[in-house]
Amino acid sequence: MTNKSSSEEKSENDKEVKLRGVINCMIDQVSELYVKMEIDHNEQLYHFIDHAIEVVLAEQQDKDGHFEDPIDLKVRQDIVEENYIKCAACGTLNSKRKQKCTGCDEREGIKKAKLDQKNTKPDPKKKEKIPKLVFIHDEDQSKVSTVTTEFTQYDHITTNHKGKHELVLTDPVYCNPNSIKSVALVLRKIGQENGIHRYGGNKCHWTFVCCDGLPYLIIKKLKEEALVCAITGCHETFLSRDLYEKHCEQIHQGSEKQFMHEFDWMYLRIGAGHYEMNLVKSFFELNWTPFLETLCEIMGFCTDSSKQFAKSCKDHHKSWRLLLIFHLSSFQELVLPYVRNCLSTRCPPTAKGFLTSGIEKYSYGNYQNFKYMLDQVCKFSQGIVNFRMATWRNNADLLKSSKYMTKELFHGRNHPKYQKIELYDTIQDRMMPDNVRELNDLYASITTSGNPSAGEDLDFVLEEKNKQLKAWIPKGMPTDIIWQTVCRNNRALEKIKNHSLSLFGIQSTKYVSRPLGIEDAITAYRTCLRRSNYLDKEKDHTSISGMALDEGLVNFVHEATKKRIVMLRTEFLGEIFEEQSTFKHPLPITPSEREKLQSFGNMTIKQIQKEIHKMLNKIPDPFQFDYHNYIYEQEVETKGKTKLLNFLEELKRVMETLDTEFEDQIRYNFDGYACQHIKSYNIW
Repeated sequence: MTNKSSSEEKSENDKEVKLRGVINCMIDQVSELYVKMEIDHNEQLYHFIDHAIEVVLAEQQDKDGHFEDPIDLKVRQDIVEENYIKCAACGTLNSKRKQKCTGCDEREGIKKAKLDQKNTKPDPKKKEKIPKLVFIHDEDQSKVSTVTTEFTQYDHITTNHKGKHELVLTDPVYCNPNSIKSVALVLRKIGQENGIHRYGGNKCHWTFVCCDGLPYLIIKKLKEEALVCAITGCHETFLSRDLYEKHCEQIHQGSEKQFMHEFDWMYLRIGAGHYEMNLVKSFFELNWTPFLETLCEIMGFCTDSSKQFAKSCKDHHKSWRLLLIFHLSSFQELVLPYVRNCLSTRCPPTAKGFLTSGIEKYSYGNYQNFKYMLDQVCKFSQGIVNFRMATWRNNADLLKSSKYMTKELFHGRNHPKYQKIELYDTIQDRMMPDNVRELNDLYASITTSGNPSAGEDLDFVLEEKNKQLKAWIPKGMPTDIIWQTVCRNNRALEKIKNHSLSLFGIQSTKYVSRPLGIEDAITAYRTCLRRSNYLDKEKDHTSISGMALDEGLVNFVHEATKKRIVMLRTEFLGEIFEEQSTFKHPLPITPSEREKLQSFGNMTIKQIQKEIHKMLNKIPDPFQFDYHNYIYEQEVETKGKTKLLNFLEELKRVMETLDTEFEDQIRYNFDGYACQHIKSYNIW
């Protein structure tokens, strides 16, 4: 309400002070909280590095003073298969260009070998089946990955599940929650069914509401703007402050404004399932050109449409498998030089030793590829894996750590929706009362099966329940009555289903531990990295395929952090930066993308006008300045973007001409001065 008492004003001032303290802490990132988050992350990072060292160490074989492994053999084998052909008669290796065998000096053996090779060549149009990207039961234990299953892989994480939970459904709300009006309708129903005091209930004053990205931002806006008129005798609701202001002008003229925020009774929670999906999407979008396009080609995504399918992460299960393949194989190749060096010096390899040697290696600035991949794997892909492990094991500390370590993925590129969500979610967590935060952390995820490694957040639990409901709906367009009937009888229908399955002896495989089965894929990607010598290349930063990458990409983490700080200061502290608009541009991945982002055509009208004023002020000749300034103000300033761009380009050419003339004048004056002094010297 607007007529606040002194205690209410003090409370709001305290909140403002606390908010500023939280934001300054987020900017500095030096408090004990952030130190703990980094420790939690590094604990899991060391676990994965130790596993990679263990795998690589077991592969090494000493060959006359140098070490080899099966990947080296595979690289040599691939080179031989691509460049040589074996004579079918005598078995001699010949160059593929040879028509006559160098061993038996006959043509028939080479001819027959080429014919056999042609007949056995796979159809390039037919996509290779990759079982490692599909959830299957693999009975052949020889093909099981060294990290056998996702469930057992996470056993080292502390689980905070306290048994299984049952989801209780209420009647559905018949609207699409994609607008302010429809979301407000859903929130009011949630408030009424949970007995919130705001709606006449007597159960509680507040609750948590979990949703995905689009409803999250709509609800956030409603929390800030939706008002209830608190003037005596009037309890009308408004979805924006403007509507409330008009209401006061028309109905309550002369009265002091009094209102309450309608939706201040809830804490927002972004669904962890959708948060993970967007983390994976942002990681793929960032690293598609450097690494992941090559990986997907190896996995059989060869056409443009299939590559776009993989890049946009249309199937989250396949995307997750591809991420794991990249993460594990990259770690094994990154630790390889360190492991071999330790074997040579007879020093036991450790995760800490690897990180120390890795930092020393890229501190010289020559190994750009190694530095960038080390950052991406140790910080981002490890953070995403930590997020999955924390969600499945209901570990709130690790979940917060993973959000903190992966935040730059959203802020470095063009992800405006989740940039706001990440910041608001972090601020809300720090602003919560301690007992509310403890309750929120206790249910970071829930398990509906009782499996301690099968936790899901409420968004995915509800999607699973929605899929279950649709199975009971008859074919065709369901009516509201059908939806209501299925929701109200869901528990009874599921009991009938489970009893029937038990009666016929059919066991559910929903939470059965399954092997990862990605060992062949890891070998194939490691072979590609080893053969291209990608991690040992010096100087220029390139993709695996050899494409030049932007020189600033190697400092992605630092630049993305700066963009996040600017957003914190502008969105929450109201500060204004002179170059604020440029911070909204995504960090470029390639030189061509940088050139496109910096071109005048991508500027807004205000940015172009600002650039024109900068150039005008740099003109040294007052007559030139007056002339161009007059043309700008009379014929260009208000004539649209096209004329502004043309004038800016023309002004740029004028500036180049003036600079050239200025340099020539300086050179002329200098030459004259030098000649005069030379003559003086000759006189002496």
